[in-house]
Amino acid sequence: MRHSFSIKWAALLLALGAPAFQAQAQDAAVTLKLGTLAPQGSPWDKIIRDMGESWKAAGVLLKVYPGGELGDEPDMVTKLRTGQLQAGVFTVVGLSQIDKGFSALSVPMLYKSDEESDYVRSKLQPLLEKRLLADGFKILNWGDAGWVMFFGKTPILTPDDLKKAKFFIWGNDTDTMNIWKSAGYSPIPLSATDILPNLQTGLINSFDTTPLSALPWPPR
Repeated sequence: MRHSFSIKWAALLLALGAPAFQAQAQDAAVTLKLGTLAPQGSPWDKIIRDMGESWKAAGVLLKVYPGGELGDEPDMVTKLRTGQLQAGVFTVVGLSQIDKGFSALSVPMLYKSDEESDYVRSKLQPLLEKRLLADGFKILNWGDAGWVMFFGKTPILTPDDLKKAKFFIWGNDTDTMNIWKSAGYSPIPLSATDILPNLQTGLINSFDTTPLSALPWPPR
């Protein structure tokens, strides 16, 4: 589709109460494991690794698991809760696994501009961060990855074009899947890490993400 679908917010999250983090905090050096769907070599991956380099002076070693090495965002949220991970970079999908209020930041077709989206996020940010803190999570940084659009093996220019497509949807998001189906569309629930292999098998022929996220990394 040529028109922007919704903005894709992301946040760097730290699990304050993770057992592994608490144990390591007693040592001289602390190792934090961070998971992300950002592909290795992508701009986001480089920013995360640069951040890790700056943390070394404070005695913090950051071990990064890029490209969904530790699973999809819902999987990584579970690992944060159990202490297998201490940090992660999450989109609204992962953040909504902790608090449904984050879904308001990525309602399809709701925002017409960056300014509108920024305004809503700035108003909701204090409330959402307070809720996460009460649940044992601290947001260290906010960012956005751009506007989400549909990409397909054939052009998707109208809603009717999309109704002919078999498109990816996050497998754990049953509410969104039911909304799509009730409107006559054919979403296929998958993990984000399963998009590429199922484009190759033909199970899906389209997906939605930001243009920069859709690029192969490193670019060919």
